[in-house]
Amino acid sequence: MNTRLDIIKKELNHNIQAVYKFKETKKEVIEFYTNNESKLNLVKKETFDNYSFLTELLEKCETKQKQSFSKKILNKVVKLERHRYAPNMNKTHLSNNETIKTPECTNINQAVAHIIKTLSINQLEKLTLK
Repeated sequence: MNTRLDIIKKELNHNIQAVYKFKETKKEVIEFYTNNESKLNLVKKETFDNYSFLTELLEKCETKQKQSFSKKILNKVVKLERHRYAPNMNKTHLSNNETIKTPECTNINQAVAHIIKTLSINQLEKLTLK
C-alpha cells in the first residue's frame, strides 16, 4: 500500500526544465513532508486527495524566482515619492525612468517588496532589463 509520502513523491515526479529552480525546490518540498510525515498522516483523506502538491511546488518556484529580482530592482530605485496625507499615492521612481505606484509603502524595502508581489515575472524581467 502506498503511503502518503509515496503519493506526494509520485505526484511531484516531473522534471520540468523551464521552471526556475525546480529540482532544488522539489527536494525541499519532499524533505519538508518527510520531516512532517506524522502530521501528514493526521490530515483527512478527502483533504489530502484534493490538495495539489504540484501546484504548491510551482508556486514556491515562482516565489523564488520573484525574490531573485529583489536585488536587481533595489539597485534601480532612484527615489521613493511619499505623500504624507495620501499614502495611497506613493510612487517609486527607477533609474530607467519608470514610475511604479507603491501605495502605503514608506521605505524603499517595502516598495521593492510591493513591486515584486504585484508584478508578474514577465513584467519584472522587462523592468530589470531596461
